[in-house]
Amino acid sequence: MYLMVGTRPDIAFAMGTLSRFTSRPQSHHQDALQLLLRYVKATQLHRITYRSGQLIGYTDADFGGSVVTDGGYSTSGYVFKLAGAPVSWSSKRQGK
Repeated sequence: MYLMVGTRPDIAFAMGTLSRFTSRPQSHHQDALQLLLRYVKATQLHRITYRSGQLIGYTDADFGGSVVTDGGYSTSGYVFKLAGAPVSWSSKRQGK
């Protein structure tokens, strides 16, 4: 979770989804975690690079989500980029 929160916005959605199943993990959750760890290892030399530029923000939501996988809850998120690189981001599953 530290990687996601502090340094790796690219894995935020996958980690958030996997963390929902920590109390009752199944084999396909372990397979997904292994894929995520392989991705992190393969991209460990990638860096966030700041260039000249301005502050830009993006936001998105999927209203209703998937009834099968999300129980019908919406997911919303945002990212703010400064000088071409992310400085703040969030992805949240909305409650009732």
